[in-house]
Amino acid sequence: MVLKKPIVRLSYLEIRKYTTTTFSNIGRIGIIGKYKNYIKYFLMLIAPEPVEKIKCSSCSFEDKIVFTFTSILKDNNIEKGFYNFLKDRKIKVEIESNGVLDDISKEN
Repeated sequence: MVLKKPIVRLSYLEIRKYTTTTFSNIGRIGIIGKYKNYIKYFLMLIAPEPVEKIKCSSCSFEDKIVFTFTSILKDNNIEKGFYNFLKDRKIKVEIESNGVLDDISKEN
């Protein structure tokens, strides 16, 4: 028992060197009534954390599905890979960015 606390702490520090992610899909969002005409899409943002440095979410409304990425990683290779995955399959993609993905958002 004396070693348990230091071992758990060291294990946690080692695990923090790597990253994992959360993907949340809240699914289809429906709006009843006249307000539907005023909404283009919904999105959901999940804050990244030191242990989970990138998070992804999705939701859909009408004929659009929106994926969001939030990240504290030093590069955006995961987001670019996802974009290229969709683009290679001829899926129409629109990118909205805070400037981090400007290099690929200019392609649209």
